[in-house]
Amino acid sequence: MSRWLTLLAALVLTASAAGVPASASTGVTGGTGTAYHLNDSWTPKGNWAFNYGRSTDTVLVGDWDGDGRDTLSTRRGNRYAIDNVLGGGRVTTLLYGKAADTVLVGDWDGDGQDTLAVRRGSVYHFKNSISGGNADQVVVYGRPGDTVLVGDWDGDGQDTLGVRRGKVYHFKNSISGGVADTVIAYGKAADQVLVGDWDGDADDTLTVRRSRMYYMKDSIAGGPADQVLAYGRPGDVTLLGDWDGDGKDSLGVRRAETIAAGAVSLPTSRTGSSAPPAAPTPRPTPAPEPAPAPSPRPTPSPEPEPTPEPTPKPSPEPTPEPTPEPAPEPTPESSPDPAPEPAPEPAPFPEPDGADPVGDEPLDPVGPEFPTEPVAAPTSGDWSLPGLVDRGGNPVVVPTPVAATGSRINVLEHGADPRVGTVDDAVAIRRAIDVAEPGDEVYLPAGSYDLRTTDPDDDSAVLKLTSGVDLVGDGPGRTSLVFDVPTTAGVEVIAGAGVEDVIIRGLTITSADDGPLSTDTGDRSTGLGSAAYGIYLGTRSGIGSSNVLIDQVRVERFHRHGISLKSSREVTVTRSHIANATSVGPGGRGYGIAVEGSSQGKRYDDPNDSRHNVIVGNTFDGEHLRHAIVLQFATHNNLLADNRITGSLLDAIDVHGQDEYLNEIAHNTVTGGSRAGIALGNAGGTTHLHDASGPGNWVHHNTLTGNRDGILVELGTPDTYIEFNTITGGTGSQRTGVILANAPGTVLRANTITGNTGTSFWGIRLVHDDGTDGRAAGSPRGVLIADNTVTGNHGGVRIDAGEDIRLTRNAITGNQENLRIAPLATVVQGEAGPAQP
Repeated sequence: MSRWLTLLAALVLTASAAGVPASASTGVTGGTGTAYHLNDSWTPKGNWAFNYGRSTDTVLVGDWDGDGRDTLSTRRGNRYAIDNVLGGGRVTTLLYGKAADTVLVGDWDGDGQDTLAVRRGSVYHFKNSISGGNADQVVVYGRPGDTVLVGDWDGDGQDTLGVRRGKVYHFKNSISGGVADTVIAYGKAADQVLVGDWDGDADDTLTVRRSRMYYMKDSIAGGPADQVLAYGRPGDVTLLGDWDGDGKDSLGVRRAETIAAGAVSLPTSRTGSSAPPAAPTPRPTPAPEPAPAPSPRPTPSPEPEPTPEPTPKPSPEPTPEPTPEPAPEPTPESSPDPAPEPAPEPAPFPEPDGADPVGDEPLDPVGPEFPTEPVAAPTSGDWSLPGLVDRGGNPVVVPTPVAATGSRINVLEHGADPRVGTVDDAVAIRRAIDVAEPGDEVYLPAGSYDLRTTDPDDDSAVLKLTSGVDLVGDGPGRTSLVFDVPTTAGVEVIAGAGVEDVIIRGLTITSADDGPLSTDTGDRSTGLGSAAYGIYLGTRSGIGSSNVLIDQVRVERFHRHGISLKSSREVTVTRSHIANATSVGPGGRGYGIAVEGSSQGKRYDDPNDSRHNVIVGNTFDGEHLRHAIVLQFATHNNLLADNRITGSLLDAIDVHGQDEYLNEIAHNTVTGGSRAGIALGNAGGTTHLHDASGPGNWVHHNTLTGNRDGILVELGTPDTYIEFNTITGGTGSQRTGVILANAPGTVLRANTITGNTGTSFWGIRLVHDDGTDGRAAGSPRGVLIADNTVTGNHGGVRIDAGEDIRLTRNAITGNQENLRIAPLATVVQGEAGPAQP
């Protein structure tokens, strides 16, 4: 049974365009050529070499007859020649779908036989037999632009879908819509990733290919690769399959050449003879083109979710597109020149992560430099590289708790009433938590639960978490916790002090206070009748909370933080929605999600160090949020990725100017903010003063549209890496794409700033920083501005102040004014970038 699958065809095109060899894509292989070199094991030298088909064929890999061996088949337009003999045999030909369809291959029903599926946007039409006709199952899944993987993630014999968004992977263990079963961050956003069962345990896992090196992992986890292999040539197209039926997937390559007849070698079991077969004879059995029937309209989620989710409308079903030419069949070709065998070049390597996300683009290596070999990580001391890495720079995968395997404790059985306005349900929910043992789940069926009292032993919290006990509802919008405690003190609805191994899932957290929502960022006296925090995780006896998953939670009508992670680590917040703070005034009010370190400085050797928290795939309605996401105090090595923020009253993603360092902010979308989309450094503060954020924060691949400023770095924030961001849609006056004030050592490269037509808009602007309250004044210095595209704006690049500013290889064209440099600024200009049309 096939366990070979890789990335979607879109990635093939992307990789090819970047100079990276294209690879098979969910069983569909790109590239050109008729020469195939296959290997039955993970060794440098191939076993089998043969010619097959035409150089322009799209090649599919699958176990079409359920015999345990994968073979090659071809696609030309919407005609498929299915071949059950490796190297060529009698084929079954059918018409299927449209010529432009994206096709996937997998064992969708677990019968051991691979079949086809059609993808159109976010609608998937699955067929459980090699035939035409209607689809057997239609599923709406994920987003139209997702990169899709196929594999048997749980070893149950059925292939299912996963999606990749940058370096974040969402895996689903059933063919259905809804939320992912597993979410991990893995490798680099630009990695070429393959999927297969490398060790024969029936579970598919990931492997990274870089040039001719393959780094194989036997589990969905981080850490060093389990096996490293040099195979083939950098320009080869990779195939994966179980060529000999031993239950393990291994490599093959496709090349644009022809193998000489004397060099052809094929398995003897393919026809019962070692002799090359005759050219395959087609056995046309044209069937009606599949016309997958639309699935029922899925129920929309209560708020957008970044992981695979149903969408309201399926795409149109496939319609017949017959072609007049006969179905093609693969035919052997020969040439006198044999292809050289792959040569070994072993080198140990850890699971890849985080380095230069541009892959093979020809840019200077000026961003974070991650180790290319495993590094013995110190057990103490500070970090030096950004993102989810250890002290040595090796990648780490943040764990998430395993779902409860013990008892499900229903709060209704402890006196809770899900009807509005009945009893104080806080008492019953606390009773259920008290009787739960580690491994149990406290379950809140659909309904509205009134919370009218705080915990008898802690008047700052309503519900207190216990380590190892999950708190789970029927979904946001179905299960609601309604805070109705008559107090203006700082009360937390759900609180965890030094807890670990906890899941909070499927809840709405709100307040009964229905007063007006504020947009006044100077008012700190109104809107205090709501809960202060929806969820608050902190410390107990100097030990922070850890290994906590907050999933599918909606938080609204709070006045400080929707979700607050204080001095904690390895907390994941995903697929949640934050909106409608009742106060947005100064002093820590109106934050959507806040990740905080210690106000006393760095704690990297202490159990209350704030690090390795993952805020991924959440949505924020910022109309009544001061900030959507805040990093505060000396928190470090966190990942903020794939979040969607619409509007905010101040900076949407705010690195708060209190020594936050080495954080990774990537693949987020921020639209329509009143201030900056992403800001590093912050003025003001009373009890705790603000100025510079810490060094080494990494801001990349974000999309910032229609904000007043795209990215702001100020007040002495040092050594920030800003790369591969897209900033568009600025139509108001006095706006800026990237503004650098006192921002020493900033690297600004490979960003695209275009289509911002507001009066006095500048794509990149460097200015003198007046500081805050007599602190942190200064001009930019030691700044690199390279390989950026700044075009079609009101203004291009403006340098009002600065020293040792390097400006090179930028495409600054098509703006009303392209470049302005003040006389006193010291700027070294290199070569110009490519002209833009």
